Amino acid sequence: MPSPITILLEVRPMIKQYLLALYGPEEPIMFPRKSDHNSFLIRHLGRPPENSRQVFRQDGCIEIALPYTKLKNLESHNYLGFHDRIAFRQEIEREFVYNYHVFIREKMRQGEDRKVATIMFMELHNIREEDLSFFAFYRDFNRMLNKRRIKDCKTVI
Repeated sequence: MPSPITILLEVRPMIKQYLLALYGPEEPIMFPRKSDHNSFLIRHLGRPPENSRQVFRQDGCIEIALPYTKLKNLESHNYLGFHDRIAFRQEIEREFVYNYHVFIREKMRQGEDRKVATIMFMELHNIREEDLSFFAFYRDFNRMLNKRRIKDCKTVI
């Protein structure tokens, strides 16, 4: 059960669509009870500094409901620092890339083309082409495959 206290996090539009597709159709999103994201939030939440500015809703922000915890009082510990926000954003983006690669591999095993599988992933998570460059998304997977092939060739020799 999430608390009524929320935080705003700036993310890229494709990550926002991905999170909304996975964790809730509307904001604020709620992560599953025992997720790594909730653990990260609980561990890194702190008291806001006296000179902190309140972040107001923008187009590039997503609202996240904080989980209840006995460890911290969320009414006073509801602030993620600058570096913690960057680390949390990177954690979410790593999850996104990992899930994309798993999805593409699974579809390729089923005989789908990579481009078709990429479009299927975008449709599954409501990611629009305006939110990301399709070819950059597709090239990312190709680069990962090429690095793996080079690594495999070096281990054989």
